[in-house]
Amino acid sequence: MGDLVRSAALSGFTEVVAEAGGDPAAMLRRFGIDPAALQDDAALIPHDGVVLVLEHAAAETGLRDLGLRVGERQEEGMLGLLSVVMQHSATVGEALDAAGRFMFLHSPAVRVWAEPEPDVDAVALVYATTSPPPVRHLNEMALHFAHRVSRRYAAASWELLAVDLPHARMSPVERYEECFGAPVRFERDRAALIVPASTLATSLPDANPHVRQMALDYLATRFATPGQDVTSQVRGYLERILGNGSTDVASVGAALGMHGRTLQRRLAAAGTTYGDVLDGVRREAALRHLAHSDLPLAQVAAVLGLADQSTLTRYVVRWFGKPPSRLRREGVAAAR
Repeated sequence: MGDLVRSAALSGFTEVVAEAGGDPAAMLRRFGIDPAALQDDAALIPHDGVVLVLEHAAAETGLRDLGLRVGERQEEGMLGLLSVVMQHSATVGEALDAAGRFMFLHSPAVRVWAEPEPDVDAVALVYATTSPPPVRHLNEMALHFAHRVSRRYAAASWELLAVDLPHARMSPVERYEECFGAPVRFERDRAALIVPASTLATSLPDANPHVRQMALDYLATRFATPGQDVTSQVRGYLERILGNGSTDVASVGAALGMHGRTLQRRLAAAGTTYGDVLDGVRREAALRHLAHSDLPLAQVAAVLGLADQSTLTRYVVRWFGKPPSRLRREGVAAAR
């Protein structure tokens, strides 16, 4: 069996398809989804089935914007307790960290994270799924929902610069503008919302640290990431927040639901140290950005959470035995 997803992922689907004259129950059954499961947001249904039924329903009803229509019907609490954590986070970045850490509760087939744009003043909030293509309507549904919820949480502070979609345009440009209010760029290499880099530090007006901590404690103590040991959890968290959040052991431990000293002891028991894990994440990120991007070296340093370009040079020489400019010229093969 493939990955599962909470049936809340298809909230709004039945209404959209029925209004277009389709038979949503028959479509759901065709792809292995019990229509009754959609009455319980916590019920689990096959993620690949969600992808396929969205594509099929769009073709059957002729709704080229079916994903967008479903996305605009979905409520901000769709992610359950994770929605509570996100809504009451202090900043957009803190909410995104929580989403990255606990999205597996919605579905292990989904990941979200932030990554810098070549323009230092922008970041991409990336949505990805392990389900095979086509995932066109899933992507449009997810990004429309994410945009709506982010605009609700951040209020007037939310600014969307652009939207990236990995497929060709399916609806009129005006329809995308109506949904996003920003340019939509097609046939890109990922599905993402592009926002100013300052967005991650934007305060959320509904922030309540006590409510957030209660929900976070509940999630942290009852739901460990499936199949992940502590080293993998730390590495995954650092990959998401590198350059955009605090990487000191106390902060990372708190984000993972434990004291910093507890985290260090658990890493030691696993045969490593916090410093080694952080160093490894930075090394991989440095290689990726130096070999596969044109980011100026000062920006690469910032992405790695390093103080300046000279610090980056010291690290890169230690890791690869050559300065960043030479590593960039020679590419990945020479660094292996």
